[in-house]
Amino acid sequence: AAINEVLNDSLTVLLLDKDDLLADLPAASDLDYRVQTPAELEYASCCNNFWWCLQNVGKGLVRNEIPYAMMMYHCVVRKELHDMIAWFINGVYKKPIDSGKFGKFFKEYLPDSLYQQYLKTYSDTHSGSLWSSVLEMAQLFSTLAKAVGDAFNYTYAEDDEKNIVDYLLQLRLESK
Repeated sequence: AAINEVLNDSLTVLLLDKDDLLADLPAASDLDYRVQTPAELEYASCCNNFWWCLQNVGKGLVRNEIPYAMMMYHCVVRKELHDMIAWFINGVYKKPIDSGKFGKFFKEYLPDSLYQQYLKTYSDTHSGSLWSSVLEMAQLFSTLAKAVGDAFNYTYAEDDEKNIVDYLLQLRLESK
């Protein structure tokens, strides 16, 4: 079982094999970690989950449920943003690349303006700062999702975006 686990990771490097069990191990590569083109359903699901869960962040902020809002923001919504960033990079470079664990190579592949905008999606726990980050993330996701949709000829649900952004702006006004 342990040998199969080793063989199932393309980054495996043989350090020592006293029993010659892994003689045919291929050279290490990032092949298993390269971002692939999303299926249209996967793209649509990412967009849907991003927008509908982002409104939950807004609800949490209005209710002053900061732990809930932060967990929803960082554990659910950010995952969808990360997928969209990786697909954007894939679409721009027209080949699968490794964007790194948790996006550690985003800076290397994103245009600086988008990377700087991405950094603005991080926030402290103050409601005003978090609202700014939420709206920054919404703008960034919109830009990326439209570009990915164009790159792969997928339909982007602009009505969902518009309705949820309007709702978030209304929630923000109510929370002041």
